[in-house]
Amino acid sequence: MTSDIPMKVSRESYDASLGRITERLPLYDETGALSPAHVVRLAHMSRPFVLAKSKQPYVGLFGALEVRHLAGPLFADRDYVGRTTMRKLTESPKTENAWYDVDIADAATGKDVASVTFMIRAMKPSSPLWN
Repeated sequence: MTSDIPMKVSRESYDASLGRITERLPLYDETGALSPAHVVRLAHMSRPFVLAKSKQPYVGLFGALEVRHLAGPLFADRDYVGRTTMRKLTESPKTENAWYDVDIADAATGKDVASVTFMIRAMKPSSPLWN
């Protein structure tokens, strides 16, 4: 388990990326509420901590993803802290897989606001350990 991972999506980078959202809601522009893709981006900031012992470089793929909002929307320019829990390490003939949760809390209150479950797949042939 890793905790106290700082997480923040700046409003500037958020605004710059809004044009790539195909089903854009006025709420994103008006309030800075993060789209689901940006909540994943926020949670993804924990990946270097979760996979710190993995041998680089490797080709990584999302195998599964679940986003749960626990307390309203998350917002750009707000400080959050993440906590990670490794659930399972598995493998297939071509990949090694890490299943882990990222719990996101409001930095000011400590209250959990969202949770994201990842399954990250690392392609075995792309790792220096498999050459």
